[in-house]
Amino acid sequence: MPLKISYDSTLYLLTCTVDGYLTVDEYQSALQEMLISKEYPCDVTTLWDLRGMKFDNVDLEFEKKMVEVRQQFKHQRAAAKIAILYDNHLAEPLVKMYGILSKELSKNTKVFTIYDEAIYWLVYGEH
Repeated sequence: MPLKISYDSTLYLLTCTVDGYLTVDEYQSALQEMLISKEYPCDVTTLWDLRGMKFDNVDLEFEKKMVEVRQQFKHQRAAAKIAILYDNHLAEPLVKMYGILSKELSKNTKVFTIYDEAIYWLVYGEH
């Protein structure tokens, strides 16, 4: 499975790390797991670390499906602060497109290319 979920209880931070290809079903499973966890609240602050993700399977239809899945969890995750981290410049337009397509779902989402900046924003609220 290319998606690993870990929780840092000292920072109250959930990290979802993608390594390889991510499917819509895996994304949906991760969101479902967030809702049922006894370890953290369903609207936990979350870092989506996409630095190891392969993007050559991502197109507009894939992104629309991802947004549809996220729409299903909109109310439970509405207060979640989310950082999307990537370092692949070829992925930049795809990550930005996802942000545009999902902008109505969360006002607390930002995109980063530097890990420390993403963590700082998630934990302390500034960039």
